[in-house]
Amino acid sequence: MIDINKTYKTRDGNEVRIYAVDCGTVTEIHGAYKNEDGWYMRSWYEDGKYFGGNNNESGMDLIEVKPRIQRSYWMNIYKINHPPQLWPSEELARTADINGGSQAIGRIEVMVDIEEGEGL
Repeated sequence: MIDINKTYKTRDGNEVRIYAVDCGTVTEIHGAYKNEDGWYMRSWYEDGKYFGGNNNESGMDLIEVKPRIQRSYWMNIYKINHPPQLWPSEELARTADINGGSQAIGRIEVMVDIEEGEGL
């Protein structure tokens, strides 16, 4: 079910604006998509399938765009087999190593860039 409060794109990657999800017709979803020439009005079925797609997969089908989570963490690397821990800053990673009495042989930054819910 398409939610007017969520963000969507077309299957082929075009930006989408949803105007209504309760039109009371065969094509419940009304909105527009944007390509290099501008915005074009379109209609979709309530499940996001493109009205002109004859129920086959179409590049105009709606796909939810989930928020991306982008963060960096720091991890100490040890010579011995030591369970990895991620720290939100290099300073905290350094402090944890010193306070834990361990001798890190390196420290790396781990960049996380995932779509919300990925891997769950």
